[in-house]
Amino acid sequence: MIRPNVLIIYASPALSGPGKGILQFIRHAKSSFDYRLASFIREAGVDSEFSEIAKKRGANYTPIIQKGALDVRLFSQVRTMCGERRVNIIQTHGYKGHVIALVLSKVLRIKWIAWAHGWTNENAKVRLYNKIERFCLKRADVAVAVSPALHETIHRIRGEKRKTHMILNAVDEGELSYDIGGDGVRQKHGVNAQDVVIGCFGRFSPEKGQEVLLESVALVLPECPEIKVMLVGEGQERNKLEVMANHLGISNAIVFCGYQQAMQDYYEAADIVILPSHSEGLPNVVLEAMMSKRAVISTDVGGVKEIISDGENGWIVPPGNFKAMANALKIVVINVELRKQVAEKGYYSLYPKFSPQKRAKKILSIYNDLLEGSV
Repeated sequence: MIRPNVLIIYASPALSGPGKGILQFIRHAKSSFDYRLASFIREAGVDSEFSEIAKKRGANYTPIIQKGALDVRLFSQVRTMCGERRVNIIQTHGYKGHVIALVLSKVLRIKWIAWAHGWTNENAKVRLYNKIERFCLKRADVAVAVSPALHETIHRIRGEKRKTHMILNAVDEGELSYDIGGDGVRQKHGVNAQDVVIGCFGRFSPEKGQEVLLESVALVLPECPEIKVMLVGEGQERNKLEVMANHLGISNAIVFCGYQQAMQDYYEAADIVILPSHSEGLPNVVLEAMMSKRAVISTDVGGVKEIISDGENGWIVPPGNFKAMANALKIVVINVELRKQVAEKGYYSLYPKFSPQKRAKKILSIYNDLLEGSV
């Protein structure tokens, strides 16, 4: 059997869900394959968040230096990397890596796995990137989707003759960074021990739906004045959300916490975690909240129903429906024992379905199938 030697290319400078999944996979499978992990940075010697964390965790990391949006030298850098490392599989996450692999997999005659994690639709530039990604996904040797809906879409794009896998995200206890603990976070942000904290974690962009959460809080707050909302993240929508909170008269109940790395502290600080998104793949926030034994309310997007059975181990509401979210929120805030029971069920419902070991075995199986010629 040929040993997989994989170049994994990750596009984002941030440690988002896909980046966490890559580092998690490497941690659980690195004895079974050889690899080199790469991501794009703007300047040699200046780390992105992802590259910094990857190196801290001992990953075999190499930067790809990108000078400008249309830097053709990216191809030569990756080609050199493949030759020096004797790479036999390229694995890409994000349209930029897909484009490079589309060319080099043919030139170098090596196998290519393209991952899809979901698409957003907030502006013309992002929609263009989505089109490029779909074009590339159609041509990869293997495509991998992280949710049933995404798998169906990509399978339709690729057709019956090209292999498309579904591999769900996984969650691993102890993988999130921590620092001062949940009580420390509450003290840091001026939140009292008796407050019921609602955590909403994610970048401030239109598809994340934080405005729906604010509207639902405005409905619930008169009956549940003990609510405090921690919004963790940054992004283009922050000013809009601050103005909206002020307009709704709920500013005193909303805490803008900024971007944070030690996310385990914030899960521990929260009593309830809400995902108000309009679109997702298979959201890591839901998995991480359940791993942290927190009650979860999520909109019905992406692969959420793969994780939550409504009313059993969490609650699901229609996307964009702030009244439905408010109704669910009121139930969870008022019924403390129910909240604890459902959070406990959420924790125990994660495994083995979302086991990182199970996920790693599936990915390694794809590598071996590719190299044995059965794909």
